[in-house]
Amino acid sequence: MKLLSLAFFSLCSLSSVCSAQFIAGVTTTTNMGTWSTYNIANLTNGLGLSSVALDATHSNTWQEMWISNQVVTGYLQFDLGSVQPLNAIVVWNYNSSISLQRGVALMNVSLSTDGVNFTPFSTEAPAMATAALQVAGHLIDVGGLPARYVKFDILQNYGNNYTGLSEVQFLAGTGGVASNTVLGQGCIRSFASFYEMFTTPASFDLGNGGLSMFPAFPTYLVTPLTTSYVAPSAGAQVLALTDNSQVAVTLSTPFSHAGGSTSSLMVCSNGFVSVASGNGTGATPTVATMLNAPQTGWWAWHNYNPAAVGGGVVKFEQFGSVAYITWDGVYDAGATTPNTLQFQFETASGAVHIVFGAMSGLGNGHLVGYSPGGTSLDPGNTDLSAALPATFTIGADILPLRLAGGTRPILGNPWTLNVTNVPATGPIGIELFGTADAGIPDLFFLGAPGCCLRTTLDLLNLWVSAGATHSYTLALPSTPSLVNMHVYTQAAVLQPGVNQLLGGVITSNGIEGKLGTL
Repeated sequence: MKLLSLAFFSLCSLSSVCSAQFIAGVTTTTNMGTWSTYNIANLTNGLGLSSVALDATHSNTWQEMWISNQVVTGYLQFDLGSVQPLNAIVVWNYNSSISLQRGVALMNVSLSTDGVNFTPFSTEAPAMATAALQVAGHLIDVGGLPARYVKFDILQNYGNNYTGLSEVQFLAGTGGVASNTVLGQGCIRSFASFYEMFTTPASFDLGNGGLSMFPAFPTYLVTPLTTSYVAPSAGAQVLALTDNSQVAVTLSTPFSHAGGSTSSLMVCSNGFVSVASGNGTGATPTVATMLNAPQTGWWAWHNYNPAAVGGGVVKFEQFGSVAYITWDGVYDAGATTPNTLQFQFETASGAVHIVFGAMSGLGNGHLVGYSPGGTSLDPGNTDLSAALPATFTIGADILPLRLAGGTRPILGNPWTLNVTNVPATGPIGIELFGTADAGIPDLFFLGAPGCCLRTTLDLLNLWVSAGATHSYTLALPSTPSLVNMHVYTQAAVLQPGVNQLLGGVITSNGIEGKLGTL
């Protein structure tokens, strides 16, 4: 990447004098409890950090982290000790290989000067950690707003019955924090799986509803439910399922699916059906387990017990080309309220319907979705009740062109950007820079549906593809007047025939770089 001239930066500038320091002695309260020997003080005492710095990393030692007392959602409230200008917050997600799904996936951040009246500031989605020896933090640029109290309202984790974080640090001061903000999504993206994770039973909202899946292999069209619950007949087979068990059922006609065809289905007592054995009988719904299950499966995963005294059972029968597998008033494990759930498999067409009746709202969480056998990409959580008034399609796993900040845009240093998922059929790439967000989320009108443009085209630089990754660098001057200036960048790759834009072009997400000295 050629160095940009200072003339590019002269297009926009704001002067600022910056000073900042990390706040010591921060204390934490929560309504989520703290599990066993974990210590809530670990959230702010720096234990496990490589240094007290914005770009510090955290260890993967669980004794240096915090988790809740088997509570998924709730709040963490931090007391900074006094009202002061809050420059930035850094959040290191839960980084132990015990379960990365304990990490926070979604939370609201609010600020207060008195601990009573809180002002919403942002909604954050920290990335799931990796269990690497050192994991980077999630930076929240607050910009010097006054605060003594900071509250995290945790809305969702990555699919566990505990929620945890490794560390939270607070930087006081008046600006100058360099940051990278992701804008939009890259293209072309496609996923073979879909799911909605309901971390608590009370959040489950598909009762007396469901969804349908219609194949055009290797894709499925997912639609609102197009059929109805069919009550089991008196002759339905009662499956010999105990708690956390599985049993095979034989189909009278083969059932076709995206991975082939099967003459039997494996039914797990905990609400999922697979094309063969191998997906286990686990009672705790976990996204990573579903996405990496060795066998293709349809999931309404929850801890049921069809052997509970007084509860219902799981039944199977096939009428013509439709096979019905029904949880007929089955209790949650450890509870005595019935749940009704039915899978309908159309062997002639390959369509699948997941039908929910009345659900108890008790027990553990629910995971509803589909994933083909083997390792699958994570498409992210889909709010099915919001998505399915319409339809969506799943197909092959294709990662979109992705741009990420390798470093933050700190003045006097190189700003490194990393492009990944460059297709082998893309010979030429383009680095785009601008001083404003073009704000075009979908270039369908130019023949590139699903692709975005998130920078003005002030500077372009071509590069020759030499693999699936590419890095480029922008040399930043140390000019103080450039503090808080915003620079936008995006990558594009020519991929002949993929769409109609210039004979075929895919674009990455954009990055909004806020220049700073910290």
